[in-house]
Amino acid sequence: MSSFLEQHKRQPKIFIDLPSKGHFYDESVIQDQQYTQLPVFGMNTMDEIMLKTPDALFSGESTAKIIQSCIPLIKDPWRIIGFDLDYILLAIRMATYGNTMPITTTCPKCDEETTSDIQLQKMMDKIDGGKLVNQVQIKELTFHLRPLTYKETTHFSQQHFTLQKQIAQVENLNIEESEKAIKRQEILDTLSQVNIDLSIAHISNITKGEDNETDVNAIKSFVIDNDAEIFGQVRNGIEEMNVDWNNDILDITCASEDCDSVYKSKLNVDYSSFFGTRSLRSRNLNF
Repeated sequence: MSSFLEQHKRQPKIFIDLPSKGHFYDESVIQDQQYTQLPVFGMNTMDEIMLKTPDALFSGESTAKIIQSCIPLIKDPWRIIGFDLDYILLAIRMATYGNTMPITTTCPKCDEETTSDIQLQKMMDKIDGGKLVNQVQIKELTFHLRPLTYKETTHFSQQHFTLQKQIAQVENLNIEESEKAIKRQEILDTLSQVNIDLSIAHISNITKGEDNETDVNAIKSFVIDNDAEIFGQVRNGIEEMNVDWNNDILDITCASEDCDSVYKSKLNVDYSSFFGTRSLRSRNLNF
């Protein structure tokens, strides 16, 4: 006989349609290939506890497990693409804490912190899927571009974080400035390579007529050893595809009575810390 408590278990708070309409997924990613009216539950006690595990947050494991907990039909969160993931994170926050979310910004003029409320549904309505794929035609070659998955995004984010940390550590070394410069340059060279790999990861294949190249190493070698103009055109194609839905910027009025300036800010959807607090620190924009 089941307990009467079964009747009081958490229920879906909202239902969402993925911006991509499931363009990149099969049943191994989302059960029954249900890309519309996905039920979203609020976070439970275990989800909240996972948020207090720094290593799991940094690796992305906590976020992946929370997605599976709150949207059980998603079987492999690591293969969810960028703007779908942003939409999902906003939806889980809304299902857990409600539609209103406070964000904290710092005035660029007087450094006063200001807390403002944003409406999550309004932010979600801005995510329409954009350009799911893109093609760049360079002479006879067609470069087919795609968005990155959560797994890929996490991988490159961790590399960037580690290298930036190494640069900061070099400054604290008790060595000659010339030695610091050498070590600093070595790290910057590695960072440049990571940025190249990040761009090349967007290339799913290159075609010429009926010929089709899908091997990652062959594509990487071709792009790196070719004219810089080719890489530049590919980068432009990636930027066209990855249009930032967050470009509808928030106008913030400084809380200081002595300042009262208005500045622009945007929501910072950081996958490693998005669920960490009820209030988020936003990112200011300079124009």
